[in-house]
Amino acid sequence: MAEQLSPALRAVSDAVLAVASHLSVEEVLQRLVDRSRELVDARYAALGIPDGDGGFSRFLVSGMSDELVAALGPLPRTHGMLGAMLDTREPFRTDDIHTDPRFRGWWPAHHPDMRSFLGVPIVAAEGVIGAFYLTDKEGAAEFGAADQELIELLASHAAIAIDQARLFEDSRELALVDERSRLARELHDAMSQSLFSLQLSAEAAGRLLESDPVAAAGQMATVRGLAAELSTELR
Repeated sequence: MAEQLSPALRAVSDAVLAVASHLSVEEVLQRLVDRSRELVDARYAALGIPDGDGGFSRFLVSGMSDELVAALGPLPRTHGMLGAMLDTREPFRTDDIHTDPRFRGWWPAHHPDMRSFLGVPIVAAEGVIGAFYLTDKEGAAEFGAADQELIELLASHAAIAIDQARLFEDSRELALVDERSRLARELHDAMSQSLFSLQLSAEAAGRLLESDPVAAAGQMATVRGLAAELSTELR
């Protein structure tokens, strides 16, 4: 285990750096799933975040080509083993997923055949927030206890990384909302000023219309200019 600890720490460090670099949740998840696959020599890896409505809000894969991912179609549902790993805090591994009843009848068209499997839930304070799914151990018939321990270590830090990435995205969205509100207030203030000036000029033109038509025409020109400014601001 000692000789494998360094790659594990590098994988964890990479996840932490992804958050520190202000990457999006999607980018953080992709780094995590890529590192998990490399860490235990899996042919394929996936990381799923449930949406609470029977599906996944995000489902990132590693080891599959873009063409294969496109051929597989929309995001999977949280059924079978995908859902089972979200209902428990306990990892699960087997040398042949075809023998597990939770996998029977699940394989969609174009999905590559898979045998050995390692599933590890990602647990945060509020419960299971996602899971790692790794299949087809390279160079061995199945994933071992050491592989499971490595992914459990990564999962424990992944929970923190995901929460932090979410908080950063939320704060960024909040900052965007605040900026939009500020611009809206400034626009409102500018328009209020222009409307007030427009009203004053229109009233002055009305008073001067009979006594001083030339001055009234000047006020009407001002009214037209203010109206044009308002029209520009509203575009």
